[in-house]
Amino acid sequence: MGTARNEALFLPAGETEEKDLSWFSGTDAADISADGKAVLLREAGEAGGPGGAAYLRRVDGSPAVKVTEGTAEALSRDAKWAACIRESPPRILLVPTGAGESRSLVNEGFEE
Repeated sequence: MGTARNEALFLPAGETEEKDLSWFSGTDAADISADGKAVLLREAGEAGGPGGAAYLRRVDGSPAVKVTEGTAEALSRDAKWAACIRESPPRILLVPTGAGESRSLVNEGFEE
């Protein structure tokens, strides 16, 4: 019996060979920056923990940087913020991809 692995592949403009931007074994691409230089990754499985984790990785192959616990959803146009979902308690977070503090978005439709 084999081991399953998700991959996040990227084909840079003007190149013919894809780059594997996967970080651990449960990587899924959530979004790409408007300038095409960074990818927001969802990490599930053991490395992501029970609620998953969000990572930002530059397409130049530099190491991925953990943004937060939770499920990565989208990047802001300037790639300075990532929208992520946390399950416990349920909430949507805007998380800085650099220095700064997270902001929780209030959504009265979320229930614990």
